Amino acid sequence: MVRADFLFAVWLVSLGLLYYIYHGYLLFLRLAAWMREKPPTNRPEAPLPSVSLLLTVHEEQARVGSCLDNLLALDYDRDRMEILVASDGSTDRTNEIVRQYAARAPVKLFEFERLGKSEAQNRAVAQARGDIIALVDADCLCEEDYLRQLVRPFSDGRVGCVTGNLRMAGSGGVAREQGYYWDFELKLRQLESQLGILAVASGAAMAVRRSAFVQLPPDVGEDCMIPLDVVLQGLKVVYASAALATDSMASDSAGEFRARVRMTLRNWTGTWRRAALLNPLRHPDYAFALWSHKLLRWLSPVFVLLASVSSLGLIGHPVLWPLPLATLVFFLLALLGWIDRLAGIGLPLVGTAYAFCLANAGFLVGVLKALAGRSVLAYNKS
Repeated sequence: MVRADFLFAVWLVSLGLLYYIYHGYLLFLRLAAWMREKPPTNRPEAPLPSVSLLLTVHEEQARVGSCLDNLLALDYDRDRMEILVASDGSTDRTNEIVRQYAARAPVKLFEFERLGKSEAQNRAVAQARGDIIALVDADCLCEEDYLRQLVRPFSDGRVGCVTGNLRMAGSGGVAREQGYYWDFELKLRQLESQLGILAVASGAAMAVRRSAFVQLPPDVGEDCMIPLDVVLQGLKVVYASAALATDSMASDSAGEFRARVRMTLRNWTGTWRRAALLNPLRHPDYAFALWSHKLLRWLSPVFVLLASVSSLGLIGHPVLWPLPLATLVFFLLALLGWIDRLAGIGLPLVGTAYAFCLANAGFLVGVLKALAGRSVLAYNKS
């Protein structure tokens, strides 16, 4: 029979790791940033670089027009900007709509067979003329000064990639709970950027020097690979908090789960393809950030399972009996959260428990698919 002290130790370590992943790492970054805080340096305003805005679409007839209107309204010199639309096997009116814009604006359409998003981006970047490649999604709406703010950090020659301040729009319980998660993610990025250890970005709001762009593998996304490849070239990834854009999020639990699985699968695969950055002997700063920010979070369902199983093994213990009771209460709250979402009430406590379980279920399935050699080459974001 398993000893109670061993089960308690497993529970304690697992819970400690979960605390570190979802709160302790953030506290550590805040402390490190405070200790290293330096007075701001005012850089002289550099000339605007030439920019190629790359929009990759598949069957986006409902949104591509409003997206192009938004990009053409950006406060940026038209002579320094071009918009490239990579249409990945679209069979609806997407291409026709883009051609209408191309007839009167600096918009170029590239029509590809169904290659997958990454390969379509590779081929479009090969035709880009801008010194900076800025990536956007069809459902992403940018503030008027977004592009100026996004490219401003490139005045520092050490910067190879910039990720913008992407906000998530939506309504209801799904949007609220995802909003908490995303706010946490942006806080991590802000602090990692301050400390010079940022190696993640948002595919819907990011830019990269064309000279630092490395061909993307077909089964891994730009949000994962571009920052890692930039760092391996000795350049920095920077978070531009003033570059504001808004993206949409999944509107139901099923869509949220599928998105979490897909993103985990592609990002787990891509991160391990740049395993040198995970080696603390070669890159101690980035290894620490990547393990804390990404790898451990994707592994958090393992710690949830270990904490749950170990606590349930303590049922009937004269002293530790509250642990299995707390576990059962937590999962009961998650179950009520699922019912709450179906009913559309929006209770905060039960919704948070359910969102945590849903996200971790997505992490687990995504990691298992990655370990099994599964891949996603082309997908519909919607």
